[in-house]
Amino acid sequence: MAVCLAIAVPSWLLGKLVPVIGGPVFSIVIGMVIALFWTPSAACKPGVGFTSKKILQTAVVLLGFGLNLNVVLQTGKQSLPIIICTIASYIGIVLLYKPKDAPKLSKQDVTDMMNNLGPMSRDEKITLVVLVICIIFWVLERTLNVPAAVTAVLGMSALLMTGVINPKDYNQRINWSIIAFMGGAINLATAITTVGIDTWLGNTFGGAMAGLIGNPYLFVPVIAIVALISRFVIVDMTTDYTLFTVILTPFCLAAGMSPWVAAMAAYCVVYPYFTKYQNINFLAAFNSAGGDERLEHKMLVPFCLVFHIVSILALTASVPYWKILGLIP
Repeated sequence: MAVCLAIAVPSWLLGKLVPVIGGPVFSIVIGMVIALFWTPSAACKPGVGFTSKKILQTAVVLLGFGLNLNVVLQTGKQSLPIIICTIASYIGIVLLYKPKDAPKLSKQDVTDMMNNLGPMSRDEKITLVVLVICIIFWVLERTLNVPAAVTAVLGMSALLMTGVINPKDYNQRINWSIIAFMGGAINLATAITTVGIDTWLGNTFGGAMAGLIGNPYLFVPVIAIVALISRFVIVDMTTDYTLFTVILTPFCLAAGMSPWVAAMAAYCVVYPYFTKYQNINFLAAFNSAGGDERLEHKMLVPFCLVFHIVSILALTASVPYWKILGLIP
């Protein structure tokens, strides 16, 4: 416990000096760095275990009491039907597709796996330090005025200079086509706004939208379906969601409807993976898991379809509830 206290006190003081990061982040970083060079002895393990479980769990509970419950309730109640449907769909999937012979993983199995991994290598330690530093700079991007791209380039340069990544790996083992695609997709929202595509869409479909918004039971599912279809053309989810929110907000306000309704209708369906290019997060995970060499994308498409059907039904079922809350006239 003395070791944990020695980490906690400086972290708390640093958190006071730099509130934007906070003490918990400093304690995590300090703990990760110490773990690179020191392994707790048998005498320290009981105290570290007690602190990481009992004290940490108690601290999380006490932190929860500091939240403004009124703000939590006001924010959460608007999404309550969607939350319920999401939880219900998860439970349904677990019950319907539960494996007959589920593998059992004991604590000893986890310990054996950790022992098989062995101690961290030099390259792994360097990678961990570089990653932690990059995360800190990304969190403090606005405070330090250092663009995230610059931090990423410097992190990659550090890995190259220390030999963690050699020139051959850099040229052949990094999927540069995926990185180029993700970079272009992320910046698509700025390009669409700059050239005025959002304004053109608003002017073009304004008349039809004014008539549709009068029937929320039709408006909500139609917006969700159109947003879902548009993802086959607009490859970036953030761009798609932002585009629909910007275009629909004036019409919602004019009809006395909260723009939150239209934003939620679009947001719930902007994460499809019917095709690989639609979802950057899915694409990154798919390639990290081995890509086409180990997985078949077509096996995942039915799950995507069911998810979006449930989402659209949940959105439509939320209309009466949103009426009660006054979000829809």
